[in-house]
Amino acid sequence: MPRSYSRTRTLLPALLENLEEYALFMMDPQGIILTWTPAVRFLLGYEEAEFVGNTASLIFTNHDNENGVPQQELEVAKREGRSEDMRWHVRKDGTQFWANGQLLALRDGKGQLRGFAKILRDDTPRKQIEDTLLQTRRKLQSALDVGRIGTWMWDIPNDRVEADTNLAQFFGVAPQDAAGGPITSYLAAVHPDDTEQLSATISTAIESGDTFIADYRIVQKNGDILWVEARGQVERDAEGTPMHLNGVILDISERKRAEAAYRLSEERYRVLFEAIDNGFCIMKMLFDENDKPVDYRFLEINPTFEKQTGLSNAIGKTAKELVPDLDEFWFETYGKVALTGESIHFENAADAMGRWFDVHAFRVGVPEDRHVALLFTDITARKQGENALRQAHAQAEETNRMKDEFMATLSHELRTPLNAILGWANILRLNQGKLDTETQNQGLETIERNARTQSQLINDLLDVSRIMTGKLRLELHPVELATAIKNAINTVKPGADAKQIEISTSLDSSVGTISGDQDRLNQVFWNLLSNAIKFTPRGGHISVAMARIEEGVQVQISDSGQGISADFLPFVFERFRQADASSTRTYGGLGIGLALVRSLMEAHGGTVSASSEGEGRGSIFTVVFPVTATHAEGSEDSLETLTVDSALPLLSGVRVLVVDDEADARELVKLSLTQQGASVEDADNAATAFLMVELSRAKGRPFDILVSDIGMPEEDGYSLIRRVRASEEQDGPFLPAIALTAYATHKDRMNALMAGFQAHLIKPFEPAELLANVAALTGR
Repeated sequence: MPRSYSRTRTLLPALLENLEEYALFMMDPQGIILTWTPAVRFLLGYEEAEFVGNTASLIFTNHDNENGVPQQELEVAKREGRSEDMRWHVRKDGTQFWANGQLLALRDGKGQLRGFAKILRDDTPRKQIEDTLLQTRRKLQSALDVGRIGTWMWDIPNDRVEADTNLAQFFGVAPQDAAGGPITSYLAAVHPDDTEQLSATISTAIESGDTFIADYRIVQKNGDILWVEARGQVERDAEGTPMHLNGVILDISERKRAEAAYRLSEERYRVLFEAIDNGFCIMKMLFDENDKPVDYRFLEINPTFEKQTGLSNAIGKTAKELVPDLDEFWFETYGKVALTGESIHFENAADAMGRWFDVHAFRVGVPEDRHVALLFTDITARKQGENALRQAHAQAEETNRMKDEFMATLSHELRTPLNAILGWANILRLNQGKLDTETQNQGLETIERNARTQSQLINDLLDVSRIMTGKLRLELHPVELATAIKNAINTVKPGADAKQIEISTSLDSSVGTISGDQDRLNQVFWNLLSNAIKFTPRGGHISVAMARIEEGVQVQISDSGQGISADFLPFVFERFRQADASSTRTYGGLGIGLALVRSLMEAHGGTVSASSEGEGRGSIFTVVFPVTATHAEGSEDSLETLTVDSALPLLSGVRVLVVDDEADARELVKLSLTQQGASVEDADNAATAFLMVELSRAKGRPFDILVSDIGMPEEDGYSLIRRVRASEEQDGPFLPAIALTAYATHKDRMNALMAGFQAHLIKPFEPAELLANVAALTGR
C-alpha cells in the first residue's frame, strides 16, 4: 500500500474527530450502525453505546419513517453509489435540525457491498435564513399580487425590460416574453391619449434623474381599460450615464373608479346639499351647580344655520344671548341628550323666534364634553300649511254645509212661486165664469208676479255662474246714474208701498253720466233696494243719496231695518251666505243678491261696502264709482236704444212666421201677436219653416218678419236663418228676423246677430218688448 494512502487512513479518523459540525457513522449492508465519531454526540446528542447497533431511522422524523425514507436512501445509495438529501432530522432530545446529508455505498475491490458511510452537517441556520427569505419573498409576492403591483427593470442602454408576471399580465405580454423585450412592446398597450405624455415623463426622468411618477391607461387585449400608477427611479453609473430605470406599476383601476364614483357622489351630494334646507350645529351644554341645563353655547354652525334660524354670528355665543326669551323646553331637551347620550327626534315651536323646527339631536364626542349636535329644518311654512289645510278643511265643511243649506233654500225659493202659479192656474181653470173680475185679476197678478220672481231667480243664478266662470261681459255706454237709480226705485216701489215703506232720494244733478252697463247697473240698484225693502219692517224708511266725492261718485242706500250683526257683517257679500238660513227664517232669498252687487261693482271698477250699528239699528250700503267711470253731462252721445211705449203697437196686416218646437211657446207668441192684429202662421221645426218661407215668396205673399227659437231638434235657429239669408241672394226679398230664445248670454246674442237675426230677445219675454221689436223691424 502506498505510504500516502496509509498516512491518509491514519489522519482521517483524527480529522473527523475534530470536526464537530460533521457527524460521521458507518453502517453494515443491512443499515446497522457500526461506528461513530464524537461529532455524533455534539450534533445528535447520543453516546456511542446508545447509537451503535441501531439503524439510521433513529434520527429520522416520524413522518419520514412512516414513508420508508431511511430504507429508500439505502436503496438509492446501493444502486447509484450515493444518496444526497436535505431534510429535517431529530436529535435525542426530540428537537429537529435541518441537515445536509450524504449516504455513500462502500464496496471492496471486487465490487462487493461492504457497508455505508453517512455524513451529516447541521445546516439549520442557513435553512432558517432561506425560509425567512422565502417567506419574505412569498409575503412580498402575495402583497404584490393582492395589491396588483407589477415590478420592472429597464436596461436603458440595451433597451431590455425585465418584468414580473403581474406586469406582463397588465400589458398583455406572454410570460416567456416578459424578460428581454423592448420598451416599445409595452408602450404599444398604452392608451393612445396617454402615450405622448407618458413618453415625455419617462424622458424627463431619465434626463433629470427625478423620480418617475405617472398615471396612465392600458388597453388590454379584451378591450378593457386598466388604470395604472407607475413609479420608478433612474440608476446611473460612475460617469452619470443612466443605466437602469427600475420601478413598480400599481393597478389603480379600482381607485380611479372609486374616485370617479366619489366625484359623482360628491357632485350629487353638493347638489343635494345646496338644494335642501337643513341646518347643522354643534353646541356645548351649560349646566348649573345642580346639573340643571341652563343654556348652551354654539361651537360650530353650517352656512344654512343662519337661514334656518335667522340668527347671525352665532359661533361662541349662547342661546340666551341670541334669543333671551327662549323657552326652557330647549335647554331641558338638549340637556337630557348630553347627559344620557340618547338621541331624540322631535318637532316643536320656538315661540321666541316665531318658527317651528324639526330637530334631530344627538351627543357627539366624549360624554364629559357634553356636546350636542343638531340637524334641523325650519318647518314653519309646513306648519302654516298644515294649519291652512285644517282651516281649508273646516272651510270645506262649512262650504258643504252652506251648499246643503243653499240647495234646501233653492228648492224652497223655486217651489214657493211655483206653488202660487200652479195654484192660481188651477183655480182659474176650474172656476171659469164663476169668479168675479177682482178675484180673476188677483189670480193673474199673482201668477205674473211669481213668474217674474222665478225669472229673476233664474237670471241671478245664471249671473252667478257667469261670474264664477269669468264669462260675465259688460256692454259699456254712457249711463245716466240718476236715471238708473230712479228706474230701480220705480221697479221696487210696489213692494215698498205694500209694506208702507217710504223711499226718499237726494240725487246730485251734477253727477251726469258714467261709463257702465245699463242693465247691470239697474241690477245693482234693484238688488240693493230689494234687500233694503226685505229687511225693513212695515212703516219703515229707506233713503237713497248720490253725490260726488273725491274718489268719484258715491251712492248710499240706508234703511231703518233690522240691521246686520257684527259677526255676520264680514260675510254679507259672500255667495249663498245668509244671516239666518234656518227653516224658520223670516226672510226668503238665496243669498246671492249682494254677492252679485259686489261682482258687478268690481266689474265696473267700483266698490261696495256695508255698515251697521248692530241688529235693529238699520244698515247702510255704499257703492262708489271711480273718477275714470264718470263723465260730465253730455260729454258723450247717448246710445240709441229701443224704448218700449206703454201703448202697445198695432200690427194689422203684418204677416209673421213663428217657429218653435214647443207648442206652448208658439201659442204664447201667436196670442201676443194676433191680439195686436198680426197675421201669424207657425211651424214646429226649421225644415218646415224654410219651406213655408219659400212657398210664401213663390205665391207673392212673403212673410213680413220671422220670429224663431234657437234650440230645436235636428236643425237649430242658426241654421234656419243662414238658409233664409242664402236663399235671399237669389229669390229675395229680405226677411227681418227675431231670435226668441232661452240662450241668454252675451255670446248667445252675438252668435244670433252674426248668423243673420236682427234682434235677440230672451225667454221668458215681455209681450210689450216683442211687439215693439216686431213693429220696429216691420216699420210700424
